[in-house]
Amino acid sequence: MRRLLLVPLLLLVAAPGTAQAARFSLGIHKGADPNAVARHVEAVSGHPVTKIGSFALSVRARHAGALGSVNGVSWVERDRPSRRLSFTPNDPLVARQWYLSRIHAFDSWPQFPALDPVRVAILDSGVDSTHPELQDQIIEGRSFVPASSWDSDTNGHGTFVAGEIAAALNNGQGIAGVGFPTDLLIAKIVRSDGTISPDAEARAIHWAVDHDARVINMSFGGVRDPRDPSQDTYSRLEAAAVQYAVDRGVLVVAAVGNADGAPAEPWGYAGYPAALPHVVGVSSIGRDGTVPTFSNRDVRYNDIAAPGEAILSTLPRALTASARPSSKASTPTNWS
Repeated sequence: MRRLLLVPLLLLVAAPGTAQAARFSLGIHKGADPNAVARHVEAVSGHPVTKIGSFALSVRARHAGALGSVNGVSWVERDRPSRRLSFTPNDPLVARQWYLSRIHAFDSWPQFPALDPVRVAILDSGVDSTHPELQDQIIEGRSFVPASSWDSDTNGHGTFVAGEIAAALNNGQGIAGVGFPTDLLIAKIVRSDGTISPDAEARAIHWAVDHDARVINMSFGGVRDPRDPSQDTYSRLEAAAVQYAVDRGVLVVAAVGNADGAPAEPWGYAGYPAALPHVVGVSSIGRDGTVPTFSNRDVRYNDIAAPGEAILSTLPRALTASARPSSKASTPTNWS
């Protein structure tokens, strides 16, 4: 009995005239009368036609063949709902992170993505390792500054950079980091006076590579001036350390510079290490798409321009303890 029941069901599915109508889009030949084409398509399809300007139509029909034969129709495609809203993090300060939409940070993801983390080493002033936006992302740290701990950051710059890259995404607080998902290696190389020893930098690069960093971020730099060797801060030790990383397949990213210490602003040369071979040099663009005067520019070593004004990120909580609660999570500033 089951076989006998299946036969009429199969015949019903295959019977002519029972196919469900689908929606199709039709292109209109340039120079054709859209109204005349629409009337003809409506007659052929037996369904009302929606005009999309003077260049296309939309209509329901059982198949595309008859639609393509209408005079004035240039193409026919079946409408398939293949577009979805991109993933939007629930971090409350996302609305103030204007640059997320500018760089299409989450446009590729219809929902929170399940991806393997990338190990990123941040060579900077250390980090507030207890910050709720960062504590789960940090896997290891080391200080290359005597009598100083990597997990404290009295300068604030290292915590700020770490937040830009790796602030916890979709955790219902603070900002959204753009480098999700990320495992952080923290290398403290900035001394209390804000300076960096080439020796500390080189040892930190070596340490990061040997601890399987895939990316090394260096948001600092020294002046480069090809016209005046007395101003130029090129270091063979720094160059050798960077080459060590590059030879092992590590992506090295550095700030082109904010004209700090340069003879003039804006300054026409990328600083070091951004100007070293195979280093990705990143400069700044403003909210209106222009180049801020503080950002160095270089025809050869400026590889990428990224948002660098009014950026929100994390700061050490010890530095923001007396501020309002929201600033404990993030603060706007300029950076490149």
